[in-house]
Amino acid sequence: MSPWYALHVASCTEALVAHKLQDAGVESYVPTVRRKSSRLYRPDIDQVLMPGYVFGRFELACRKPVVRISQVIRILGHGGTPEPIADAEIEAVRQVTLAGRGLAAHDYTVGQSVRIGSGPLAGVSGIIVWVKNQARVVVSIEMLRQAVSAEVDVESLETIPKR
Repeated sequence: MSPWYALHVASCTEALVAHKLQDAGVESYVPTVRRKSSRLYRPDIDQVLMPGYVFGRFELACRKPVVRISQVIRILGHGGTPEPIADAEIEAVRQVTLAGRGLAAHDYTVGQSVRIGSGPLAGVSGIIVWVKNQARVVVSIEMLRQAVSAEVDVESLETIPKR
């Protein structure tokens, strides 16, 4: 299976680029979360969680259809060389966006590495943070230095020992 790559795209064009990638036969993913509209009679909206980025699954040798999309600025990597993103990181972000739930504080400390042991996010690893007096688990895409967080049942957390 082809690896995932992060594409830096023009502002507010994430959905358009994802659509163009699909038309070119490239699997794409834009992490979004459904937000309730603050106005009556307005539909709920999907908010992009990592603005300016779209993930595409393709072979680097076959990147022409990707880089020909005018809204694609570049394929991210180091030293001008595109670098793939681990499937596990993409899957963790997918799980968080689909299944976040409430999290209560217990015997965990801020910055502690944890793994979710049960429920819809089972197997996802992240760190504990505090947001507005509530603990959350954060999952990140290291290369982008971007992250998403989810509220989860604290009873499902397992501590990951430090190396």
